[in-house]
Amino acid sequence: MNILIKSAFASVIAFSCPSYAYADDVERFFKGKQVNVVVSTGPVGTYAQYGRLLVEHMAQFIPGRPTLVFQTMPGAGGLIAANHAYNVGAQDGTSLLVIGQNFALDQAIESPGVRYDARKFNIVGRFTDNTTVSLGWRAAGVTSIQELMRREVNTGGTGAASPTDSFPRMLNAVAGTKFRVIAGYRGLDELMMAMERGETETMITSLQSLGSIFRRQMEEKKVSILVQFSVHRHVSIPDVPTAGELSKTENGKLVADLVGSTAEIGRSVVAPPNVPKERLEALRSAFSRMTLDAAFRSDAEKQKLDLNPADVGSLHALIEMTLSASPDVVAETRRILATK
Repeated sequence: MNILIKSAFASVIAFSCPSYAYADDVERFFKGKQVNVVVSTGPVGTYAQYGRLLVEHMAQFIPGRPTLVFQTMPGAGGLIAANHAYNVGAQDGTSLLVIGQNFALDQAIESPGVRYDARKFNIVGRFTDNTTVSLGWRAAGVTSIQELMRREVNTGGTGAASPTDSFPRMLNAVAGTKFRVIAGYRGLDELMMAMERGETETMITSLQSLGSIFRRQMEEKKVSILVQFSVHRHVSIPDVPTAGELSKTENGKLVADLVGSTAEIGRSVVAPPNVPKERLEALRSAFSRMTLDAAFRSDAEKQKLDLNPADVGSLHALIEMTLSASPDVVAETRRILATK
């Protein structure tokens, strides 16, 4: 989406100059405070990597230099963390969440357990967009999407609302694949180990993870990328089909593209709804300045983490677009993704 290709520099201009009238108040508030940075997954994976990167670098750009603390709150495909941030967590600027990229889609299709309004979360910034992919374990003979059409293939699941579970269900419905979700795994590391042990033959992960935590498996050619869940083919995997391209009907393509639009949310950081305006602006300014900092960018590069920030207004517009999708498409998406 072209609206998301704006540079981080624009965000810096917009948010880096709070008026002197409240700058001192913001500094006094944050000084000596602890800001919790929560990720909606376990300690392994790119959500956690970006969360730790923020903890290591953002404090120096926040007035008062608070202490940032990394926390994990996995479960229910990110819903536990999102619900907690919205309803329970501190709403004064001392709580940030690396949100699950499905949080707007989950609300749009009325996933069980959603207890928030995605429109009211305050986007602080985006590290990068993110494309979800399905990997096949080559030793098990799963090297192309055709194998998933030919026979039942086991894939690991971490929660009914998680992409690890819901994306295979969606592709089964629109493209005729034969994924069989094996539930009960607790994170990406366990999903990979399940393939290595022969318990499963495929897994859902992010394109980001293939350049970082699963880089060895990629370099050793132990896995194949079968399909990408995005609206357009990612430039780094131009030969891998999207779920929409594999869909057998036009309505199926619309469903797949709605699900794939979550890639644009990617790895984004949000604050709860009621953070005072001046503190929110300070946090947004700090995030934007951090993404331009040489030390931050160097650390991201060392970890093979992409950086592709987007301005806050565009991300809020994307959330609104997701929540305003055609009722027919939403109803079909809800039917397909519904947990049993």
